[in-house]
Amino acid sequence: MESREHKLHAATEIHRLNRDVADALARIQEKLNSIADTVGKVVNLCEGKLRQHELVFQRDLGYFCQGQATHSHKYFRYFEEPSG
Repeated sequence: MESREHKLHAATEIHRLNRDVADALARIQEKLNSIADTVGKVVNLCEGKLRQHELVFQRDLGYFCQGQATHSHKYFRYFEEPSG
């Protein structure tokens, strides 16, 4: 009798362990899926911000270069040989 009860208790424990492991695996899979979605959104957001910063940098660099060209012409006028 004791042997049967012991086996029944052991089987119950094994069943509980299998159920707990299955639940844990399901939660892990949900978290992995959630992380993948979050990472994808963050990567897209970062890429968008990077593109914005690159465009602003290019625009500012263009303004800077145009300004330097304008100022350099004024600077070189002082060194031009007088005409006439």
